[in-house]
Amino acid sequence: MELFAMSKPFESEVPARWLCYCADLLGGPKLTQELVEVYFRAVGSDDAEAVTRALGDWLRAERRFPAPADIRQALGMVQE
Repeated sequence: MELFAMSKPFESEVPARWLCYCADLLGGPKLTQELVEVYFRAVGSDDAEAVTRALGDWLRAERRFPAPADIRQALGMVQE
C-alpha cells in the first residue's frame, strides 16, 4: 500500500545513478525508488551536481556506503 506519492528530489537521474553505484560497489542496501527519494530528502540539498560530485568523491575514497549525513558533511552542510 502506498501511503503517499513522493516527488523526485532532482530533475536529473544522475544523482540516483551514482547512489546506486555506491550501493552496488560499497555493499550498501538494495535501493528502491522510495529509499532513494528518502535518502536525498535526508541529504537536504537541491544541487544535483554537487550531490553527484560528493557521491563520486565518496566512491573513489571510501570503503563503505555513505549515510546521508556523510554526504551532508561532504557538501559542507554539517558543522563539526
